[in-house]
Amino acid sequence: MTRLSKERFDALGGYCRQPPVVLYTEELAWFEYDDERLLGILIRDRVDSDFSCVVLGRDERGRYRFVNGTISKETQSEALRELERLFDEEGKRRPEKHFQGDEKGKKLDLFKVIAKNPAQEFLTLANDPKYFPARRLIEALITSQIIRSLLLRICRTMKFAIYLKCQENRCNAYSR
Repeated sequence: MTRLSKERFDALGGYCRQPPVVLYTEELAWFEYDDERLLGILIRDRVDSDFSCVVLGRDERGRYRFVNGTISKETQSEALRELERLFDEEGKRRPEKHFQGDEKGKKLDLFKVIAKNPAQEFLTLANDPKYFPARRLIEALITSQIIRSLLLRICRTMKFAIYLKCQENRCNAYSR
């Protein structure tokens, strides 16, 4: 279990928050487990000042969703120990056990090579271990339905623009 910054958590799974939750809870700390396979949040209830934790796992499309949690711990330390226990418990499960059964569509694999001659920059991003955090962040962003729709529109527009440019230059848009 490793602590995350709020910014990193927000980038990976911030989209899964339900807006009204911020009215009655305060997020105190954010965590990841097993190379961000699971995320966790330590929470204080604003109403009765007890503590809780939430564990998020990836569904079939790769989106983080609630998979386990606990409520009404008297101390922050107690809730943190419970989060560690839940991480260990959920970490032993196969990823398929976190699927919710209501996912629609397939997971988009952005790093699957489909071009005959992909750009070296793409191959480096897709395969170099030092870019693992960047790949995770990009994958998390694309799983958000809003961002995915926006990116697909941008890609369609760019693909059309590249096609037009290549027609001008009589070149193959997908090779270097």
